[in-house]
Amino acid sequence: MLKKFLLILCLIYSSVIFGDNVLLLDGDGDYISFSQPIINTNTFTIEGRALLHDSGGGFYNESPLFCQNSGTNDLQGSLINMILENPDGVIKFSLASADSPGVSYELPRAPYGQWYHYACVVDPDSIKLYVNGVLESRTVNTQPGAFNQNINHIEIGRHRVNETDYGYLNGMINEVRIWKTALSDTLIRQHMHGTINLSSVDPNLTAYWRFDDIVYDTTNDNRDKRVKDLTGNGNDGILHGDAALVQYRSDQYDGIVRIGSATASNRQGMYAPLHIDIPIEINNITVSIECDTTLAKLVTVVPNPEMIFLNSSYIPYEQSGNNWIISVTSPYNFGSLGNLLWLKWEATNPTSEVIPLTLKTAEYSGQRESLVLVSGEIYVEPDITNIVSDEKSPTQFKILQNYPNPFNPFTIIEYQLENQSEIDLSIYNVNGERVATLLHDFRLAGTHAVQWNAQNQAGNKVASGIYFVRLQTNDFVKIHKIVLQK
Repeated sequence: MLKKFLLILCLIYSSVIFGDNVLLLDGDGDYISFSQPIINTNTFTIEGRALLHDSGGGFYNESPLFCQNSGTNDLQGSLINMILENPDGVIKFSLASADSPGVSYELPRAPYGQWYHYACVVDPDSIKLYVNGVLESRTVNTQPGAFNQNINHIEIGRHRVNETDYGYLNGMINEVRIWKTALSDTLIRQHMHGTINLSSVDPNLTAYWRFDDIVYDTTNDNRDKRVKDLTGNGNDGILHGDAALVQYRSDQYDGIVRIGSATASNRQGMYAPLHIDIPIEINNITVSIECDTTLAKLVTVVPNPEMIFLNSSYIPYEQSGNNWIISVTSPYNFGSLGNLLWLKWEATNPTSEVIPLTLKTAEYSGQRESLVLVSGEIYVEPDITNIVSDEKSPTQFKILQNYPNPFNPFTIIEYQLENQSEIDLSIYNVNGERVATLLHDFRLAGTHAVQWNAQNQAGNKVASGIYFVRLQTNDFVKIHKIVLQK
């Protein structure tokens, strides 16, 4: 009877998010890391809320919630793993290694599109796993002394599988807390129904991330984006990949539209990707992006060449003040695609270092209410030549800076032709051997783009390292260095 009551209560609660934002991870390299030890006691509680969009990225179909990822050669250091296994919906918590005693519980249905509250309580006697406030699994703690050392390499959203591979979470996380005490059943049920009162912080609360705000770290050159630990203990987390904080108010997941943040080294060609992840088949989408025209202007919208259903070299767009409206329509259905378009921006300010790109609206077939919108930014490297061009057509023959660079698994290569010409655009390795021919054709004067997916002429993946783009016409030859990273 108690379980039934709690389940009903949880379903009511699952339609409400108590913080202003949630953490969004896309399952492809997104996670949060922490630079200092957080857990250094044998008794602790980890709790948080998560909503999965679909199976996690990486290996073993894992969606890691909270993990300790060890150093490069020390896999035995993975002392804490709290993971959802897909697609079965099994939540597991293990200590010391994947083979050590732990607890697990299979959810009654696939966890996609539904918020769940998870809590794991560890003390010298037992390990207990709670799902939506209900104690679902318990086992004897056979390693009560496992946490006499500080636990480093704590991460949210990433789990180390072996020396080179990781699994990532594709979904949303909110209200993550770590306590240096074993919370009781009553306290866990109380905590899952809201935020923690920060006016009188419990001294047992070691870390608390509500994901409401991003703090920019100006003490280093990496422009780290951090999420604040609200306890004041300094356990701030660094966002990696396209991890973002977004508003979310619905208990139903209808999809995500995201502008990826990017770093540019050429003010005349700054690329930002537009991603879509909508779990139904659609054939059109319209987005509105706001960008201050005193900072940058949109000059080209290029479809990702892998999206072969978009039979067009460029996508039209409209401008209305600081808003840029882009519409994509295809005779074929599409949905969870990832990177759909590349947006090329040109700086209009020679000194700006951060250019915000705000995704204002997105809709498909007239539907927009429950789409999650994620805005992005372009970071302009401060040491590049500050040249802003208003020229309508190229006045020289050259290869522009490819984006991204270094890259993996693909990069976009732009080039300019002053006059119409027959061209050969090829990739060479450091030994001077031709690896792939990207284009051998006639092209009109203007700016053009082509994508290389790090494959040779036979369609096989090439090794990481330095390569050269060689552009040849009847009168000129240009060479540009690019770097493929692991």
